[in-house]
Amino acid sequence: MSEYPAYGMAGLCITGGFIGFLKARSRASLIAGSAIGATYAACGYMVSQNHQWGDAAAAATSALVIVTNLPRGLRTRKAPPMMLSTAAILTLGYYARAWNEKQAVSPKPRTE
Repeated sequence: MSEYPAYGMAGLCITGGFIGFLKARSRASLIAGSAIGATYAACGYMVSQNHQWGDAAAAATSALVIVTNLPRGLRTRKAPPMMLSTAAILTLGYYARAWNEKQAVSPKPRTE
């Protein structure tokens, strides 16, 4: 169940990139939206398979989305980058917490 936010963000990014391409003929939007969406989908798959780095990868992908979209959203005051940034902030919080909880319960390797 914890993979759903990553899959949701994958759909949101891919859809946003496609809409950006349709509205402005922006190939960059299509390529970036597809690439980030595919990354989120891969993170969702890793989380669903209980991969050790799935939560951390999803959090890092969310941080990348925030860094690339929030400044543009604040500068232009347009809804799409602001909404995507807000969703990424929520997703970052979710996966950072999940990763932190997994780190707290995993046994520490012995260094003797």
